[in-house]
Amino acid sequence: MQILINLLESIKKVSLEALTTALPFPVLFESRRKRIQRFLYLKSFRVKTLWLLVISLWLETQLSATQIVYLAIDRTEKIGKVLYSLRLN
Repeated sequence: MQILINLLESIKKVSLEALTTALPFPVLFESRRKRIQRFLYLKSFRVKTLWLLVISLWLETQLSATQIVYLAIDRTEKIGKVLYSLRLN
């Protein structure tokens, strides 16, 4: 999970192929792609269940323990799609 988060931070345009190419595993490209795809389709790997974990891990790596952070999270639903936005002050 940590490797995936680090890759998502470094890759500007995220696609399955870009993630597959960036992963440092010694297996064939197609095997890596299939493994990542299976991992991303797990029921436990959904935005609704992981967003807080991802945000907290990102904050831990980017900020020091003594910094004061004001975090605002907004949830908006438009045309059947749910959009989460995050603001950091």
